[in-house]
Amino acid sequence: MSDAAATGASARRRWWTLAVLALVAFIATVDRQAFVVLLVPIQKQLQVGDAAMGFLMGSAFALAQAAFSLPMGRLVDRTNRRNLLALALAAWSLATALGGLASTFAALVVARLVVGAAEAAQTPATASLVGDLFDANRRGAAFTFCSVGMGLGVSFGAYAGGKLSDLYGWNAALFAVGAPGLVVALMLYLTVPEPRRAGALDTRPAVALSQMLRACLAIRTLPPFVVAFAALQGAVFAWFVWFPVLLMRVHGLSAAQMGSIFGTVVLCGVASALWIGPVSDVFARRGARRRVQFLVAIAALSAPLMLASALAPSLQAATWCAIGFTLIAGGHHPVAMATYASLSPPRVRGSVAAVVYLVVTLAGGAGAPFVFGLVNDALSARYAEQTVRYTLLLAPVLLAVAAVFFRIAARTVDDDTAAAERPEPGRIQLL
Repeated sequence: MSDAAATGASARRRWWTLAVLALVAFIATVDRQAFVVLLVPIQKQLQVGDAAMGFLMGSAFALAQAAFSLPMGRLVDRTNRRNLLALALAAWSLATALGGLASTFAALVVARLVVGAAEAAQTPATASLVGDLFDANRRGAAFTFCSVGMGLGVSFGAYAGGKLSDLYGWNAALFAVGAPGLVVALMLYLTVPEPRRAGALDTRPAVALSQMLRACLAIRTLPPFVVAFAALQGAVFAWFVWFPVLLMRVHGLSAAQMGSIFGTVVLCGVASALWIGPVSDVFARRGARRRVQFLVAIAALSAPLMLASALAPSLQAATWCAIGFTLIAGGHHPVAMATYASLSPPRVRGSVAAVVYLVVTLAGGAGAPFVFGLVNDALSARYAEQTVRYTLLLAPVLLAVAAVFFRIAARTVDDDTAAAERPEPGRIQLL
């Protein structure tokens, strides 16, 4: 099935939509990473421990995102996706900006809860839109384009957050990185057309979460794939939260210095996404299993570099190891998104993406940073500023788990991908 037949949209509109989706991903990760970079100055002002900051940076955001992911997924399958995403973008940008007015820990938690709830619309909406705009053999490249936006957002967020914090304080930094999203939301609403869906619009009554989960479990590849994806995301997300802290505590950098170095590290990771996604598409033409095997390699090869970035004795060595890690691991997201987008029929792609994201967010985004913060607090009396170095050793263990379960998922992914193009009665229809 050609792109034109699948979407009824011109190539120009298709690529413009993809460019705006990449810009939305950029805004989302700028907001997210700038907040992470501000961890140390926020912690100093509010006088709270690492576990509390782990909750603020990861769990508060991720729990709200998880709670709203399924309702957002259902809305994606039932409503105008362009309008939903524009409204969500405006909401999380406003909440980020208003977070700059917060003077207490509780107020910041509320702001992060709102950001997480609104950002729950981004992944299912993007998966659904890209799934309708591009056929299976081009989705890796399309999701790569969005992931480049994410990578650039992380890099810019780290750099801008650090600079603005040093110059004007963390409150002003949050306001500055949140406000531009309101402009992008308006641009999305005014310039992006809602594409024609590849499948019929789902207008049936909502079903219970248990039914959704049973339908997803019927796709044999999804359970091991989700475990692997959650472990990989947990390792990467925890590293992105706590490695900047390591640069400041262990290597003595200021927020601006850390932002410059970490922004450069993440920018190098964008190069990974630029080639891994399109190359995975080439291999996927020989079967979806090849794409999942890419994820096995990413998890296995990035683990030793993640380990070395934590234990490196010098700033220079830590930086080079971190660059190596992001060059490999930075490409995992478009490959994973292309995989699970191809495992579900078009008309319920948003719901399946939401179920996947629910589990991945709870285990990876909410759990990992908070657990790492608890370990930091437990070991701080013994290791002082060096504690974060040893806590980060938990991350390569998660990568090993991810490699094992991706390998299991690869065994059935070809059959399940083929079945998604010809859904069997009663299989995913529960959604």
